[in-house]
Amino acid sequence: MRALLKWKKSLLFFVGVPILLLLISLAYGMYQYKHLFDRIYDEGSENRQMSLVPEPPPIGVGNAVKKGEERSRKLRPFTLLILGIDSRGEAKARSDTMMIAAINPILHKVTLLSIPRDTRIKTIKYGHEKINHTMFLGGVPLVEDTLESFLGISIDRYITIDFEGFRRLIDALGGIEVDVKKRMKYRDPSDGTDINLKPGKQRLNGKEALDYARYRKSDIGRDDSDFERIARQQQVMRALLKKAEKNLTLFNLSDLMDILGDHVKTDLTQEELERLAHDYQENKIIKLENITLSGKDRFLPYKGHILYFFVVEAGERERVRNLLKNALSEHETNPIGP
Repeated sequence: MRALLKWKKSLLFFVGVPILLLLISLAYGMYQYKHLFDRIYDEGSENRQMSLVPEPPPIGVGNAVKKGEERSRKLRPFTLLILGIDSRGEAKARSDTMMIAAINPILHKVTLLSIPRDTRIKTIKYGHEKINHTMFLGGVPLVEDTLESFLGISIDRYITIDFEGFRRLIDALGGIEVDVKKRMKYRDPSDGTDINLKPGKQRLNGKEALDYARYRKSDIGRDDSDFERIARQQQVMRALLKKAEKNLTLFNLSDLMDILGDHVKTDLTQEELERLAHDYQENKIIKLENITLSGKDRFLPYKGHILYFFVVEAGERERVRNLLKNALSEHETNPIGP
């Protein structure tokens, strides 16, 4: 049962945030390659409720802006929707991982809220659905609108990466070292799934790493819980960042940029990415807080069937909303705690 989902501090390394850090690191060192940003930037996004770049002080008010100070000014605190998606070559993608990050460049702090795949939400057009269905039904705009209504907050920016890009990134870096804890075997010819991993420390290629991170069902033992699956995803992302730090060279930089260009989409602008990169390079230590979303397991009617849902009550949504708003404050507040 998932009445209470506990996310540890290592959740920073979950799908999405490491990709963002890799992206802004590339932006810091290679921002002159503007064509990368032309490929990943979603110019048509309507998600422009707030400018992230603070307005410069009026001329003649206070101290004059010193040379270089304009570039170093930090972005406003903002919310970032992070989606790991599974398109499988289809026109409509499904979201497999969904997270809201409250990013506070002023305090060098990231506050993370993961949204369970089976969370029951209400959409304007389609009625009650599971949250992971919304990406398939209406893409990023529907996910944003639904979560804004569900939590009562605004979502300022988004970033997506599809799992083919995740696989290619790992292959381009030469694989990652992972300690596989148990035998994993599962095959489903209907969607091409073929997972076959043996326990022990080993180097996983892109496909194997993706299989390891997404494994849930088993042909040889009990199925995994979502908590176990999330722990493996954290493990994979830590290994990916570690490998990227060691193996990021001029020889593979072009390949990595091509992969990001093919498989990442965001409405963060080039200037916003550069400012994030500048801040990240100056402040390697990022304070991390995690928000736990509590709810109840329910089997409810859905289009003539009975399906499992994770139900979050209104009071819990209000609690989470207040925590996210506090996380976006430009002044230090009390820590959220474990």
